[in-house]
Amino acid sequence: YYLNWRTNIIQMNETLNDLGIYEGYLVDHERITDNLIKVTYSNGLEVLINYDNNIYQDSKSGLTVTNNWFTVVPKEGDTNE
Repeated sequence: YYLNWRTNIIQMNETLNDLGIYEGYLVDHERITDNLIKVTYSNGLEVLINYDNNIYQDSKSGLTVTNNWFTVVPKEGDTNE
C-alpha cells in the first residue's frame, strides 16, 4: 500500500537529490554479486545497490552496504563518508 511506503520514498528521493544523482546520466551497470550492483554516472558518482536481505561488507575496503539499500562509493582520496 502506497501510504506505508510514502515516507521511505520521500526520504530516498531527498537522499538521491542531495547526492547529485540527477546531474549525470548512467554510464555503467556492473553486477558485483548476485544481489549487489555498482552503478556509475557520468558525473563520477558511483553507487552500490544491495538488493539482498543481508548487509554486504567488503572485506578489502571495509565498505558496508545496508540490506535493501545503497551507498556511495567514496572517490579515491576522499576521506568523507
